[in-house]
Amino acid sequence: MSETNGKSRLDRIEEMIERSEKANEAAHARFEEEDKRLFKANEAAHERFEEEDKRLFTAQILMNGALQKLAGITETLIVTTDKLIVITDKLIIKTDKLVVSMDRLELKMEEATEKLDGLIGTVDGFIRRPGIV
Repeated sequence: MSETNGKSRLDRIEEMIERSEKANEAAHARFEEEDKRLFKANEAAHERFEEEDKRLFTAQILMNGALQKLAGITETLIVTTDKLIVITDKLIIKTDKLVVSMDRLELKMEEATEKLDGLIGTVDGFIRRPGIV
């Protein structure tokens, strides 16, 4: 067997195996540390996700309540608007009747004015006639 630097081939192989085992152990330790770090980071991310999920759920509940309230208000407004339309229609009919009545009244007033003017003319004619009084 040949020797290099005073070591036999078997010694060199054993040294290489030992170095390989140490490198393997160091790599394994680094992987375990990285795995622990990633696990902690994943747990923290999961906790943040759960908190955000809770906030989102709370927001959804609040939004649902607000939407239900808005739906109620909208329904009330629709009913109120329908009532207002009915009242407005009645007001339009009454206003139309009032206009017709005012037109009739205007005609009657014109007739009364004509008759009153005639009466005034007749009375004035009697008063101004000579010899009467």
